[in-house]
Order: sequence, then C-alpha cells, then structure tokens
Amino acid sequence: MKIKKNIYSGLLFFILLVGFYFGAQLMPEPILKKLDNAGIVFGYVLLCFSSAIALHIYFNRHLYMRPGFALLGETLPTMSKAVKAVIIPVSRTEPPEWIIRWLKPQEVALIYTEKRESRDAALALVANYHGTTCKIIPAAVQINEGDRMLSTPDNPVTSKTLVRNYINEFLEKGYKEHEIFVDVTGGKTAMSLGMFQAAEEMRVATIYISGKHDGKVKKPTDRDDAQAIYMSDPGKKGLR
Repeated sequence: MKIKKNIYSGLLFFILLVGFYFGAQLMPEPILKKLDNAGIVFGYVLLCFSSAIALHIYFNRHLYMRPGFALLGETLPTMSKAVKAVIIPVSRTEPPEWIIRWLKPQEVALIYTEKRESRDAALALVANYHGTTCKIIPAAVQINEGDRMLSTPDNPVTSKTLVRNYINEFLEKGYKEHEIFVDVTGGKTAMSLGMFQAAEEMRVATIYISGKHDGKVKKPTDRDDAQAIYMSDPGKKGLR
C-alpha cells in the first residue's frame, strides 16, 4: 500500500509539473511578465521578512538559549566595587546587615512581608543604615503604611513583579545590569523562586548568603561569618 501511495504521489507531482510547464508556454506574454514581476516583489518581501526575523533572534538570542546559570556556586568577593544596588528579602536583620556591611552597595531595596518580624527587621535596617552607609528603599514611613509590601509571599508571581519593578527603578536611576544583584536568601521558597525568575529574565545576577553557623549568619559585623554565593549571573560579566 505504501509503495502504491508513493507511485501515485510521484505521478501527481509529475502531472502538475508538466501542466505548469505547458501552461506557461501557452500564456500570453503580458501575463507572464506580470507574474514575473510579482515573483520579484514577493522575493524581496520574503527577504526583508527573513532578515527582520534573523536580526530579532540575534539581538534577543538570550531569550532562546537554554540558561546555563553562569558562575553557579562561585563566591562573590566582598568589598566589590561593582556591587551598586541589591534587592534583599527580609525575614531577619543579620543577612541583609552582612550584605550592607561587606558588599557595600550604594542602594538597597528591601522586600518585606506583613509578618511582624519581617516588618520590624526592615524598619531596623532603615534606622541603622539609611543615609549613613547606603540609601534604603522603601522608607520607614512607607513600611509603616505597608507601601510596597509583598502581600502574598506564597505566590511567586507577586515577588517576581515586585523585584522587576525594583530592577526597573534601579535601571532608570542609571545603574547598569551588571551592577544590580538580587539576594534570594530570606523568605519562602515560592518567594525566592519568583525573585530568581525576575532576575534571570532581566539579566541580573542572583546571590545567596551562606553563614558559617549551619548556613545562618549570626555575626554580621564579622566579614568571615558568611559569604555571598552566586546562584546565577546571566549577564556573564565574570566575578566582580
């Protein structure tokens, strides 16, 4: 049956080919010229369309490439001059305080939730470091009013949206992609996942703070009490 089907398909193709050939021979010359011109125009349009697609894929190739999580597991050096802005989830004061003291960002965005511990920790960080060591957003007044609070930490979409907004805000202020970092240490798993996705999509590096006390930071005033570990550096800028 398959052989017969192939034979019939071949005969049909042959008949169509012969038909097109003799049909072209019998057509008036004006019609042939119009068809020829139409073919030239179609070829030009197809070339432009193909070129546009090729350029789009080239300049957005990172969207079509499988992420490799560059620098995964590598240590980010402390006192790095390239760290300009950091987005930090807050559940305790110690990890954010270590970041502020030893990575020395110019500006910090805090991700806090409605939990009292998270809100109080955010307020303490603003009181202790804003204006003296770095600039911290949101301000204490905003935190007390619940402004820019992560209302649903169990939904990764909300944390992703909030982090994207902060990244865009930093970019508008003049920070470069490779100068912005997202810390995913504190908070729930879904919250960290949303933050990580936002960073990956916007080509921003993510880090994790690993303390020496079963992974926890207990002495943020001691530089050796923790280290910043790369989770991913999609911009592939190398160790800062």
